[in-house]
Parts: sequence; structure tokens; C-alpha cells
Amino acid sequence: WHEVLALPAYGPLTLTLAPTFAQDGTAFLEQAGRLYRTADFGASWVLVDSGNGQYFRAVQFAPGYDGSLVYAALVSSYAFLDTYKERELRGETDTGERSVGVVVSHDGGSTWTRCAGPPEIDGAPYHQVFSVAVSPTFERDQTLFAYGWGPRSRPDGPLGRRILSQALFRSD
Repeated sequence: WHEVLALPAYGPLTLTLAPTFAQDGTAFLEQAGRLYRTADFGASWVLVDSGNGQYFRAVQFAPGYDGSLVYAALVSSYAFLDTYKERELRGETDTGERSVGVVVSHDGGSTWTRCAGPPEIDGAPYHQVFSVAVSPTFERDQTLFAYGWGPRSRPDGPLGRRILSQALFRSD
């Protein structure tokens, strides 16, 4: 054993190997919102730039991966479980609206672009996407799943109070 990447001493990590790992050595490692990529069987790792201060939360290779198509979830912050009112009282303004949501790479993770708009319920966007899954039959059905957080009015709370709630979404 020998160290190939020094990591902060906090937070769990997720290692995702490409279906083609045995041939091309491609993998991603996500820890605390940072995403690292290797293309040499883990001998060296490069920090992937998400752009605009976003944090990576999950990475999935598309079935039939040929070195190009990768999906990921991006968020603008990890603080998401409070109500909007509590955040406002503390002077916090980031309630996730800056989060990009689901992104796609057509070059194996070198560059990323947004996949349409964020998932939504009744017109309220669920920007904070924390997980993404790709259908095993993606080549045929183009189906993605995303797990995210977003605003929802709370019927039993004070008038106008909105809370962050969670939902699982399926692409159209």
C-alpha cells in the first residue's frame, strides 16, 4: 500500500469506478463536495472543477459507458435542513437556489453542462440534488432519477411558512 491522494480528515467518501475501469483506469472519488478523477488506475488524481462554487454530491456513469457519458449532482451548499424563515432570521441567503442540480459530461468528466432545469413540484424547483441514478436501460429509455430538496408550503405551520422537503424525481 502507498498513498496516492491526501484527503481532509473529515467526511465520508464515495469511490465510483467506470464500467471500463479495467481498460482505461477511469474512476471518480467524491469527498465533502470535492470530486477527483483518475485515468491511470488510481496512480494519480486530479481535482475536477465544478464551476461557480458548486459542490459535487454524486457521480454515475451511463450504462454502455464508452469513455464519455457521465452524470453528476451539484449543490451550492450543504446546509439545507432548516426552514427558509430560520435561515432568514440568521441572515443566511443561500437556500439552494444557486445549486445547479443534475449535470452531464460528454467527455468523461472533463467538462460539465446542466441537464435541463432542476426537478420541481408545483412550480417550485428542487435545486439541491444530492443523488442521481441512471437507468440500466438508459441507452433505450434515457431515464434518470434524482433525489433532491426544495421548498414546500407547510399546511400545518404559520401562514406563509415554507420548509425544505425531499422528493425523488424521474426524468421525462
